[in-house]
Amino acid sequence: QLAQREGLFVGQSSGAALKGALDVATESERGVIVVLLPDGGARYLSTALWK
Repeated sequence: QLAQREGLFVGQSSGAALKGALDVATESERGVIVVLLPDGGARYLSTALWK
């Protein structure tokens, strides 16, 4: 979804980080949530994930 909706080509670690941030945001009543996306998707192009 990050690639399709936001144009961010990221890897699995970034997806996990975003999931954690979304979980925190869902449980928080207010505030600012910051998430760092630690990897790119280029290294996964040769895997079955992108076929």
